Amino acid sequence: IEWCLLRTIAGGVECTDPADAVTEMMTLRDNSLARFRLLLASLVLALLVVQGAQGQTQGTIDGPAEISLRRADGELSGTVEVGEKLQVEVVITPGTDPVTGYAFYLAYDANVFSLDPAAGEGLEAKPFLDGDLLDVELLNRFDLDEDQVVLSFAEASGTQRQVVTQEGVAATVVLDVNHRPLGDETTLELLAVGRDRKSHYTSSVAAGVEQDFGSPLGSMTLRVTGFQIQPLPDMTVVEGAGDQTIFEDIDLFLDQIGAQVIWSASFIDGLNTTIDANGHVTMRPEGIVGERQVVFTVFDVAEGNEDLDTVSIRVLSPPRIAGFPTTITFAEDSFSGFVPLDDVVTDLDHLDGELTWRATNGTFAKVSIDDERRALFSAEPDSFGTAQIQLVVADETGLSDTVTTQIIVTPVNDPPMVLRRDPVYPRLGAGGEARIPLDELIVDADDSVADLNIELLGEGGLIAALSEDETELVITGSVSGRGVVSIGVRDAEHEAAGRLVAIVLEDDQNVGPQIVPLNPLRFLQGTTGTLDLTNKATDDSPASSLSWTGVGPQELRGSVTGKTLLVPSEPDFAGPSAIVLTVTDPDLHQDTASLPVIVLPNDEPAAPFVHDIPKVGLVSGDAGGGEVDSVMISLDSVVDDPDTPVSQLQWMVTASSGLEARLDSTNRQVVLKAQTGLVTIGSLTLTASDPQDLQHTRSIPVLVSEPGGKPILNTPSSVVLEDTGDMGRIDLDDLVFDDEDFDSELLWSVEPAEGVEAVLDPVNHVL
Repeated sequence: IEWCLLRTIAGGVECTDPADAVTEMMTLRDNSLARFRLLLASLVLALLVVQGAQGQTQGTIDGPAEISLRRADGELSGTVEVGEKLQVEVVITPGTDPVTGYAFYLAYDANVFSLDPAAGEGLEAKPFLDGDLLDVELLNRFDLDEDQVVLSFAEASGTQRQVVTQEGVAATVVLDVNHRPLGDETTLELLAVGRDRKSHYTSSVAAGVEQDFGSPLGSMTLRVTGFQIQPLPDMTVVEGAGDQTIFEDIDLFLDQIGAQVIWSASFIDGLNTTIDANGHVTMRPEGIVGERQVVFTVFDVAEGNEDLDTVSIRVLSPPRIAGFPTTITFAEDSFSGFVPLDDVVTDLDHLDGELTWRATNGTFAKVSIDDERRALFSAEPDSFGTAQIQLVVADETGLSDTVTTQIIVTPVNDPPMVLRRDPVYPRLGAGGEARIPLDELIVDADDSVADLNIELLGEGGLIAALSEDETELVITGSVSGRGVVSIGVRDAEHEAAGRLVAIVLEDDQNVGPQIVPLNPLRFLQGTTGTLDLTNKATDDSPASSLSWTGVGPQELRGSVTGKTLLVPSEPDFAGPSAIVLTVTDPDLHQDTASLPVIVLPNDEPAAPFVHDIPKVGLVSGDAGGGEVDSVMISLDSVVDDPDTPVSQLQWMVTASSGLEARLDSTNRQVVLKAQTGLVTIGSLTLTASDPQDLQHTRSIPVLVSEPGGKPILNTPSSVVLEDTGDMGRIDLDDLVFDDEDFDSELLWSVEPAEGVEAVLDPVNHVL
């Protein structure tokens, strides 16, 4: 270790490991220059030892070191005023032995003072500013012990300042004077011994031994004067909400504990401020809103001191509902009149349009609020009774008001209805009657069908009666052809009428399914084409009872899953082909049709294809100014494009004279109307274009009938029969439109020319 000290002095290089000195000494023992430097270093070290010994005799006082407190101006006590900053110095006076380290603990009343730390804040604050007696700070901490604050500080000697031999300032602390204590006096003291702490010092003579400072340790007694209010916070109150507490105890904002004071507040009309003897402050704002400045003044009775502070009071006005109907009554399947909400609410600091309304619906009753802030009450269909609905109005500050109203929905006897349905097909002869369940013909929201009075009248050779259990309508025909059953139904208050068309078939007449005209199925090479077969055939049996099969050539492997035709193609096949579809009804009657299939090359752009629509039926407007009939066509449903989504196609629409075609490009719809009194066969032309400018155009016949007029019949295409046995086929429903009757309700008669055999299906109207 001595070698390390000598090497440091002689060579100016710090010795980090004394063991290394052995090797270095052996290396340098024959070096005369090194021996000279070591000798010189030995002399310097000896001088330092002598000087150190002389320094140990230069203590300021005899005996142990002392520690004391003084103000920055040198005063040991005195007077401080509330609001003042107090700067306290901790002074250490060395005794007989030089001081090499020290630790002390300063305590003060937290109710009187608060710390202005030298660094940091909160419990992490460093309270003391180092006085530079020694240079290694070991402790600088803030601790709160109930109402007493203890500040801790400790330092030790270092390389720059190894010992303290003269009196000096060990540390400085700054305290804010906040309150006056009881009796106006308070003491700062250095603690000799306390919990987990002890003030002490160390000296160079007895290294590492903790020694007590001379007794007593320093303290400082101060008299606190002055008088002030701590800053009062700004507050928010609500107009019309009664007495509201502003301060539970305003005396808590005084800087003098236990002072006898009198509080007062400046008068603000409508604010109604009250301060009771216990310092409880309330306000009862009425008829005012906005910001108000209230000056609170406090007077110290004992010393005549006075202070004041200004508080900003924000007065808010809540929305208030008044005059809202307590009961709202309306009939079943109806609704109430509008309730203007602006007429039943007031808010002093918000406009009606700045308020927000919301509602809570009842069990079956509900309310809607439109953009004009009108409430409309309604109920679920066929519901009646009473319910509660709550409405809440709120402003942007979150203040709100609530009202609850009772909804009374009075019951109404709904009339019965006769439903319109497709014709039925009884047969001549025994067992050929048609049976229809009454609940598929008649509905009544209030009464069961069994409770209704039903009257039936058959026309055109039809006999209509109820079944024995009165749950079915039984129709029997005496002659073949078209007939109508008139149906009258009546409940306790209302009556209704309707009709049912029946087509009576011959005893041996077969009715089979008929496949409707089919558009080509197009898809890209290497993919699978699909076609929904639902509603692709007509029959007297339900569509769900029909079964389908599909047969294709070798390049197409058609199959039917459920009601969907799947057509996968060979990867290398492209071009036209066909699938033969067969539909079978429950009576094993069948129909067959060829479905054109076009497989498009996947390396070439595909054009859109507008489907063939046999007709569009339209009723022209009447001269009486009644509602004009219109037909809406969804363009997405009448086009396909294998390589472009239909939503990306562009459309151009034109119509013949007398027709108005309005294109909605956003929703891709066409609305078609006819001018008043028009009776004609016109046309609607649709052109679809894809992003590659490929187009397809289709012209659709439009059959226009006037209200109450006769059916409109289009001219069929020519049928060419070249050889004996050749057969053509026409769906007559594609050629006709009537404003009142369904296509299926019309009765057709056919007169073939000589040499031509014509057969008409009376159900499907296929010739």
